[in-house]
Amino acid sequence: MKLNKSQIKQLPIGRSRHIVKLTRLHYPESHSVVEFFGEAEVYIQRREKAYKKLPAGEIVVITAGNSWAEGTEKDIEENGSIVVENYLMEIYD
Repeated sequence: MKLNKSQIKQLPIGRSRHIVKLTRLHYPESHSVVEFFGEAEVYIQRREKAYKKLPAGEIVVITAGNSWAEGTEKDIEENGSIVVENYLMEIYD
């Protein structure tokens, strides 16, 4: 089952393993490519200060094989989709 925003926010700070799906978005949507779908590392970090383009707050980082993506709390939609630039990240339990 895909985790929603409140479930993602309840993940512990640090590293855990989850089923994740990383999709590189292309337009039209039919050209989007699933780059990874399987078990991967999910890191939840808390930044006290802004760093470069990342604001203070929780950061979600997913590393999956050769792919990785990161997003902030603001990037997490209510349904749990995390969209940053041209990536869609989804976390499953």
